[in-house]
Amino acid sequence: MIRTATEPRRLQILRIVWDRERSVGEIAARLPVSVGAVSQHLSKLQASGLVTVRPDGRHRFYQAARHDMGLLGDVLESFWTDRLQVLKHMAESAEAERHTVQRPHTVQRQQQQADRRQTWKTTEQ
Repeated sequence: MIRTATEPRRLQILRIVWDRERSVGEIAARLPVSVGAVSQHLSKLQASGLVTVRPDGRHRFYQAARHDMGLLGDVLESFWTDRLQVLKHMAESAEAERHTVQRPHTVQRQQQQADRRQTWKTTEQ
């Protein structure tokens, strides 16, 4: 089970189907691989008990079998949650930096405007 889950592409697929069920086409649209390749990965994930499948007409919908994974499910959930927290922190830091650091051309433009105001003051006197 762990070997199947730790293959990088399968980890991506598990992440996509972690919170809700998705069709093979939806999963493939989010990855740089073919529908056939996604189907093969899903077959292995299903055989390992890592995903469940719900047939609906011609479509099959897959979702992570989180409750059946035991400790592995907890580890994966923690892994993704930690990565999201790091990403959130990086985004917040970049946003704060963007607001506190002025761009060089902005500083230059502000100096030019101040120089023009000074020039107008001296010519008016």
